[in-house]
Amino acid sequence: MSTAEALSATLYIVGYKEQAISILSPFKFGDAFMDLNRQLLEAYSSCNNQTEVEKMQWEFFDRPSSDI
Repeated sequence: MSTAEALSATLYIVGYKEQAISILSPFKFGDAFMDLNRQLLEAYSSCNNQTEVEKMQWEFFDRPSSDI
């Protein structure tokens, strides 16, 4: 992930969606990044606290194996 993508994702999650999109606009990959990650970014942006973020995380990603 590039710094621009990380900053854009952070801004999107905390509610600055227009600014998030604007940051990526100079880059060729900007639209693709948003298209690929919009569902996840929307989900995280709906969370109100750490517990909700952690719960949302496991809805998108597998939990780590307890064998690790």
